[in-house]
Amino acid sequence: MNSCNFIGRLTRDPEVRYSQGEKPVCVARFTLAVDRPTKERAADFLTFKALGGRGEFVEKHLKRGMRIGICARAESGSYEKNGNKIYYTEFICEGFTFCDGKQGNTGPAAGGYMEAPEEYEGLPFN
Repeated sequence: MNSCNFIGRLTRDPEVRYSQGEKPVCVARFTLAVDRPTKERAADFLTFKALGGRGEFVEKHLKRGMRIGICARAESGSYEKNGNKIYYTEFICEGFTFCDGKQGNTGPAAGGYMEAPEEYEGLPFN
């Protein structure tokens, strides 16, 4: 089973691009700082990619500094650069959970969790 769950903060606003072709697909990339469970303050900086409707969700709703929970699957690959083979691992987003409420909000998303829809068509709340 290839399933990973993380909670962390976005290190910067997501980078969003659209594929070429008749039906462009949204591709959003971002980095999440995930705290390590150690006595020293340390974090891992993990790369995530959201595709299609999930990418559009990321583009519209995720910003630098937000605390978010992500369910993802790991993908690894490699490419050549200057004659050297570079290996990488990135995480493909499959679901999101908001971990911070809006400032001053006392509604259901404040301090709680709100699941993002699998195929984003707009948020399920106002």
